[in-house]
Amino acid sequence: MYEVLRNRKMGKDQFQGHWQLAILLIKAGTADAIGCTQQVIIVPVSISIGQKTHLLDLLAQLPPSTSEQIAGAAGLHERYVREWLAAMVTGRIIESDAASGTYRLPAEHAAWLTRAAGPDNLAFQTQYLVLLASVQDEVVACFSKGGGVPYSSFPHFQRLMAEESAHVVDASLLQVSLPLIPRLVERLQRGIDVADIGCGCGHAINVMAQAFPKSRFVGYDISQEGIAAAQAEARWLGVTNTRFEVQEVSGLDTPGRLAARAVSRKELMWQEGLEP
Repeated sequence: MYEVLRNRKMGKDQFQGHWQLAILLIKAGTADAIGCTQQVIIVPVSISIGQKTHLLDLLAQLPPSTSEQIAGAAGLHERYVREWLAAMVTGRIIESDAASGTYRLPAEHAAWLTRAAGPDNLAFQTQYLVLLASVQDEVVACFSKGGGVPYSSFPHFQRLMAEESAHVVDASLLQVSLPLIPRLVERLQRGIDVADIGCGCGHAINVMAQAFPKSRFVGYDISQEGIAAAQAEARWLGVTNTRFEVQEVSGLDTPGRLAARAVSRKELMWQEGLEP
């Protein structure tokens, strides 16, 4: 901007006037951009509420309905539903008809914002934004004292990760991901020892344990909540070839040479030289 104004043929006073105008425009543009950012933040938070309350799933099934009808069908307080609908209309996620006082979730939006979308459900991802915002004060404190924010400060993280990874694991682990590693499926069928480092709630381990009963699986994670959930799922599924431990990677003392492969964004590790 400065070079453009400087190269134009104009007097000093005229140049200064144009330059001051340019500065004002830049400041105004920056303020507008920041204002838009603040407004944009509200939309994901509202989407997260719609995910947690199942309102988005409900709206995908309902015809155009009033806030009273939507609240009644959802079993929620109408006043809160009305305010949420207003925020979602402002964010152009939900459409409204002023004449009839009704609201609808367009099919093309529902395709990406409901549980029916499976792993493509973008509404699910917005919950991470809310989770991260909840620990802002602890992060700010770390700027002064150093250190980090413990797992215990993220009470819903394991649940979110488990729900997200379950979609991916159920859809592709056995049919797509494992066959990408040469001879791995064959070895799993014959029986090998497998360790999942950072197993979370252990769903991937339990799915593989069901599919490959001759193999032995162990999952490690530093989250007690995650390991407890993994053990509970293993008992519910009735698998007996799994083991889960609360363990840091630095504390592992596993014999043999470990080879790592990335599978479904997890580290799948197995011991070489143990195949029968």
